[in-house]
Amino acid sequence: MVKSLRRRPFAGRRGQTTTGIFHIKTFGGEGSGNVKLTNALKSRIRTLRGLAPSFEDDATFKTEVGKALVSGEITADELATLTKDAGPTPDQVFGGKNGSAGGRPSTERPIGRHVKSGLPVLDQSGREVRLPSEDDTANAGAFLKSLAKRAGIDCITTTEDRDRLEACYRSPWAGKFGTGWTAGVPGATAKALLNDSLSGGSAAVPQFFDDALISFPLLYGELFPHVDLRNVPIGASIEGASVGNPDAVWGNPDGTEVALFDTADLVSEINTSIHPVTIAVEVSRDLLSDSPGELGRILTENCGQRLLAELDRVIALGDGTTEPEGLLNASGIGTVNTAEGVSGPPTVSDYESLLFALPKQYRSGPMRVCFLSNDTSYRRAKGIEVGTTDQRRVFGMEHENYLTLGRPHRIQTDIANGVAACVALAKYRMYRRLGFQIEWHMGGAELARRNVALLIVRGRFGGRLVDANAAAKWTDGEA
Repeated sequence: MVKSLRRRPFAGRRGQTTTGIFHIKTFGGEGSGNVKLTNALKSRIRTLRGLAPSFEDDATFKTEVGKALVSGEITADELATLTKDAGPTPDQVFGGKNGSAGGRPSTERPIGRHVKSGLPVLDQSGREVRLPSEDDTANAGAFLKSLAKRAGIDCITTTEDRDRLEACYRSPWAGKFGTGWTAGVPGATAKALLNDSLSGGSAAVPQFFDDALISFPLLYGELFPHVDLRNVPIGASIEGASVGNPDAVWGNPDGTEVALFDTADLVSEINTSIHPVTIAVEVSRDLLSDSPGELGRILTENCGQRLLAELDRVIALGDGTTEPEGLLNASGIGTVNTAEGVSGPPTVSDYESLLFALPKQYRSGPMRVCFLSNDTSYRRAKGIEVGTTDQRRVFGMEHENYLTLGRPHRIQTDIANGVAACVALAKYRMYRRLGFQIEWHMGGAELARRNVALLIVRGRFGGRLVDANAAAKWTDGEA
């Protein structure tokens, strides 16, 4: 049992149809009412129904297979192909009994694709982000078990747990070593520090675990995957600068001095503080005795889902004091006024004014320009009619394509109804200090009575808009 302290953002779909069950009986090949749920078939259903990659519910899968057969989304021949080879069972994959080739879970790291666009997620260098492999997930579970045992929590560790922990020490580590934060520390060094509580290495984690926690916000986030993300191995603050463009003078006659360019405002500071974010998850003590792969998958997903909501929120609305400064709170950005004000409704002209408040150089492709609002404001934009006697919509009848004036329209639910913005997300820079800090807690009568432990994961992020010309907003929209 794992209980996140925030509501999980994903949910499966439930429902049954007798027609679907009939088709499952006909094509499933495993007896009455059953279908061979291979990994390939589950992946196909998740894609068709928009389910999270972590979603697991056999009854729902079987029902959705039946619906897909009835609707023609999956043909009988395709179903036969998808169920031809059942592949490893969850116990084999996560328990390490008979996973992929060599009797272990797969070491392949698949390319991460954004769940909404389907396009590969790119890092700050333009390279495709790779997701953790099954083997990485199992190693992360063994690492979390070892920390729980070190914290005095009674959990069963097996030979496989110990072998996987040794595998962790063969990879680079990141985090706090001694008095400073660093990355790329050899595993042998990390092992020595972790085994010596006086050395100050107890806050270190394998770097692949750091990356695994970030994969959820990258794959599912509205804003986080599109900002300029920089990894920072050291420091509690970032000191940087923004360099402007000098003036050019034409037609200066001979004998006349060229006016000197005043460089006082040419370079401006863009200093940023690093702020901690804390993730708290209650974990059943029974789960701590489970296979390392299952434990690693569940806990990294829960922590990743918590980060998913928080990172998008602070990019949009962060106060800049206890958290990164959000786009809508950035100083100096342009402000436009809506035609109808708080009484609304919004107009096409309002969105045109918002878009063209950004200079043309910021509206190029690499700048990743988008509109930003909550879902209610987006719905109102899609509801703008062609005319009082024409119920067609100006922005088209595809209401869930999340496009406005041909630009992506990104959603953050905490934004107020009367607020919207147009931003070049490439100009929002977010810093991530490598090395999440992990702590297990078992103290307290409440945790003991409920037989649960508390997992605390602390990350550190900083961020701000580096160019005020790259964003514009209105705050007087329809309330």
